[in-house]
Amino acid sequence: MNYVLPNSKRVRRPCSNQEKEAKRSARIKQGQLTNGIFDEYDRKKLGKFLKTEQKLTLDEAKSLYLEITSDAKSKRAMQNDNYLLKRAFGFFEDKGIAFLEDVSPIDCVRFIAYLKEKKLKAGSIKSYWMAVSKVYNRLNKMKLISIDNPMIDVGQPKGIDLVRNRMPTIEEIDKIIIALSSLSGSSSHSSPTESIIKFALYTGARIGEVLHAEWIDFDLEKGYWTLKQKPDCPAFDGIGWSPKWGKDRVVKLFPEALSILKDLPILETIGVVDGENGEKTEVSANFVFPKKQIKVLDNCPMQIKKGYYKCTKCKEFLDRTFCEYRTVKYSRCDSIRTAWTTVKKRAGVSDLRMHDLRIFFNRVILQERLGFTPEEAGKYIGNSKEVNITHYSPISVELLSRKLGDKCFNEVLIEDDQLLN
Repeated sequence: MNYVLPNSKRVRRPCSNQEKEAKRSARIKQGQLTNGIFDEYDRKKLGKFLKTEQKLTLDEAKSLYLEITSDAKSKRAMQNDNYLLKRAFGFFEDKGIAFLEDVSPIDCVRFIAYLKEKKLKAGSIKSYWMAVSKVYNRLNKMKLISIDNPMIDVGQPKGIDLVRNRMPTIEEIDKIIIALSSLSGSSSHSSPTESIIKFALYTGARIGEVLHAEWIDFDLEKGYWTLKQKPDCPAFDGIGWSPKWGKDRVVKLFPEALSILKDLPILETIGVVDGENGEKTEVSANFVFPKKQIKVLDNCPMQIKKGYYKCTKCKEFLDRTFCEYRTVKYSRCDSIRTAWTTVKKRAGVSDLRMHDLRIFFNRVILQERLGFTPEEAGKYIGNSKEVNITHYSPISVELLSRKLGDKCFNEVLIEDDQLLN
């Protein structure tokens, strides 16, 4: 008989020499597997997946869940799950709960209340709710536990809009562009902050798509940007990068975006990834928006205590690019979070995310100014029609004011004689 165990291992073993007895043994085995009953042979195959004889601790449950789901998730998704579960289960452990089956619905209610006290947004609270629920649901599905999900009785956060409707105004965008211009000559920024943010604004692209863009992705003569799966690209999560959901698309660039690309130098770049032994490995690439990395050799005469180098006070080289103790490399830029915070501060704009620029481009530029339908705009920026309407097409007060205008308020909507009739 052949069957598959909860850890996906296939088992092939003899039943009996007699057909009737073999069928009977197979029926019995099927019933045992359905009820999560395993014999000694199965236990050896299951190994550490089998936990029927002892209760799972919270840490064991977390580790088991992460191991089971590792094949279907990216490195970043795994890190996110680990962070959410570590914090959630850490809350339960602080309350004296050691085992997974001892977490009750009231414990989950208190955890959600704790997150609200910390002023977490509704979307973040929902992420914790889902992370805890997935552990119970997945382990139950694989018959590794037989415990009800305590989060079911709590319910997801209600009464709060989980979709972010924040869209920058035109005035805020103007302030951002002015602030970017003031940063362009700053030596304190190693990445081309101005070019990255403006390119994201003029394309509506995700920040990950911009940071992983390579020169081979562009046809500057025809003005096209091809976003596709790149198995050899040294990405943040390792070798290989692809657009969200793995969906390729070709984008016709606007003149503003093309102008940014044509003004950038083409540099030899690298991407740093984790090697097989855990050490960092440099892989050749041709990123469009790399960051500048300067490394000072250990024998530099300007070294002071704790390995710090006062290169800015070095008088030996008037042009430090010729310094024999310095090496300059251009590598993949993984984040511009700090630079974005600086830009917002200079612009005097608060509560604005980089992703909000994508919403602005979608709604104001593509749909309002150029007349794209939500479906057409979604095709351009890489969204489905449904997602584009639900999440990326907010109606702002500014938009309504522009649509109405002063002329509308000078019009008579209903004549008096129409009311009488």
